[in-house]
Amino acid sequence: MPLWDNTDAASCEIFFTEYGTGLVDAHVASLKSEALIYARLTLYRVRFLLSDVVVDFWVESDYGAVNIGETFTPSDGQKYKLVLEATVTYDGYEEPITLSDTETYYASSNP
Repeated sequence: MPLWDNTDAASCEIFFTEYGTGLVDAHVASLKSEALIYARLTLYRVRFLLSDVVVDFWVESDYGAVNIGETFTPSDGQKYKLVLEATVTYDGYEEPITLSDTETYYASSNP
């Protein structure tokens, strides 16, 4: 876990529902409610031996906390990578945050 002076918590995750929907979720919170948070969440389709392809991205900014929750339609057997790039700024000091999660969707795993 990184040592942060202004950031309280940060997370990003990919989930798949039993109905074949992909969910992305990210959260960034600061220790100080006056801290400005800028977050970009990017979803990639991972390709073997080729560059990853951007499926979608979302950008949010606010003071104190930022939450991003979105859906996407996954393809069977496809690997997805979610990358959270955020900055928490307080009193002129910027703390960069980068987190990621990788999951593979299997339609057969969902009833």
